[in-house]
Amino acid sequence: MAIRIEFDPEGIRAIANAIDAGALEGLDAAGDIIVADARERAPQATGQLVNSIQVTEQPTGSVLSGGATMSIGAGAPYATFVEFGTGIHGPKGTRIYPKTKKAMRWEGAGGYIFARSTAGMKAQPFMVPAVEENLDTIGEVVGDAIDNALDKVGR
Repeated sequence: MAIRIEFDPEGIRAIANAIDAGALEGLDAAGDIIVADARERAPQATGQLVNSIQVTEQPTGSVLSGGATMSIGAGAPYATFVEFGTGIHGPKGTRIYPKTKKAMRWEGAGGYIFARSTAGMKAQPFMVPAVEENLDTIGEVVGDAIDNALDKVGR
């Protein structure tokens, strides 16, 4: 007695396509979760930073052939400085000095402020914590989307 087992290449392709489609759909939903959390965490002085946080690159790629990616970013020109800090509080850990003048000038609440150097600003992370705090949720959302896509092809 012999048992013959055959694989249906079309069925395997359908499963592979469902996994990819589900992963991309799940990443799209995960992006919305991260954007919402980052907007909640970001300092809201003027709203420019909060409004600039968005999905900057839609999910693309293939999980089965190299990986799927998406990008989320904050488009405000000062977003990196808020996230990582500046001066002694930033990545370089040194005071900030003017490059071409004797003093720096910026607008404060009561008018212009002048200084020969500044210690900088402490980091107020919003993007990295939004990703780190939601890793489990992101995994669940992507996993559920893949499961739903597989259910549609009958596994």
